[in-house]
Amino acid sequence: MKSTLSYLTLIGFMLASPSQNALAASGCAAKQQSVQRQLSQARAQGNTARAEGLEKAMSEITAHCRDDKLQADRQRHVADKKVNWRNDNAN
Repeated sequence: MKSTLSYLTLIGFMLASPSQNALAASGCAAKQQSVQRQLSQARAQGNTARAEGLEKAMSEITAHCRDDKLQADRQRHVADKKVNWRNDNAN
């Protein structure tokens, strides 16, 4: 019965995904949506340890996430990958 409930919950989240993608968020809002979705799943499955960890993650995102910092981190990551790719292909 428990596995059937988990399976039905998973199907429900899969069916809900297209409508969520239509309103796709970005940056910190996207991180919050992702954690909130995982938190709902953890609670539905009775996984209190995971739910507590996700609640902490949500607090951290709310307190410290800034879209401009995320954008700068992404740009730095892409620049690093380009440099590494050039170095790897220079030979």
